[in-house]
Amino acid sequence: MLLSLFSISMVFLSNIKNEWHKSFINRKFAVNFIVSSIALVLTFLALSQFLQWIEFRQGAVLDDPILSILPAWDVSLITFSTLYLSLFLALICIIEKPKLLLIGIISYSIMIIFRITGIYFVALNPPSLIIPLQDPITKMFAEGNIITKDLFFSGHTATMWIIFLLTEKKVLKFILFFVALFISTCVLIQHVHYTIDVLVAPMASFSAYKIAQYIARKIN
Repeated sequence: MLLSLFSISMVFLSNIKNEWHKSFINRKFAVNFIVSSIALVLTFLALSQFLQWIEFRQGAVLDDPILSILPAWDVSLITFSTLYLSLFLALICIIEKPKLLLIGIISYSIMIIFRITGIYFVALNPPSLIIPLQDPITKMFAEGNIITKDLFFSGHTATMWIIFLLTEKKVLKFILFFVALFISTCVLIQHVHYTIDVLVAPMASFSAYKIAQYIARKIN
């Protein structure tokens, strides 16, 4: 059993190595991948600074009929366990396909830009019953501060929909569709987002993904 798993792992790693070697022989792809990766890092850094600023800004509190009937529960652990497990499984499938990963990197950068723009123009205060999410990744980029005003639109929901869009394996994609719905529900149950934040997220993800596909075709 262990020998079989080891053999499968070695074949998988060999396939990854071969695919990346073939892709990086193409100098144009290599440059585009490196530039896109740097752009993603820069957008994360910009997001980090932006999240600090918005916490000092006042915004509107929305009357949300969906939140009004939902009890506020702390589901941080199950939310992030599900999200990061899904991300890990999707990466295992995507890592063999450098061009698909490039689309993913570009998609995420565009989604962050969309999100910064949305939050900037739609100033909101959090729902009254908010239970702040305990996300280790957000904490890292927020320099340890609790962020509650990054509302329009939901970044965790948008991330999950991008993972869904990038996944090509039918069974996993089917599962991730329902996981994306589950994550959307979790952020509402915890009252960290308004309903509109969750509804807009998949549209932003789909737009970012389509734009990324177009850019990837043009630059390659």
